[in-house]
Amino acid sequence: ITGSTMRARNTAEKAEIAQGLKTHVAPLWAKGECLPMIYKTFKFNEIQDAHAAMDTGEHIGKIVVEVI
Repeated sequence: ITGSTMRARNTAEKAEIAQGLKTHVAPLWAKGECLPMIYKTFKFNEIQDAHAAMDTGEHIGKIVVEVI
C-alpha cells in the first residue's frame, strides 16, 4: 500500500502518473515481484511500541499493526 499527495499536479499529470503505475507497477504487484518492505509487525495491544519505533526514524520499510 502506498500513498502520494499530488495536489500540486494538474489533471493531465495525475492521469499520466496513474497510467504509468498501471502499465509498469501493477503487473509487478500481480506477479508478487514488487512487495512492500516490512520493518516490523506489532499486535494492536503493542500500539505504543509501534509509535515509538516510528518516532525513532531508524526503521527502513513499513511498520505494520495487526488489528485483527
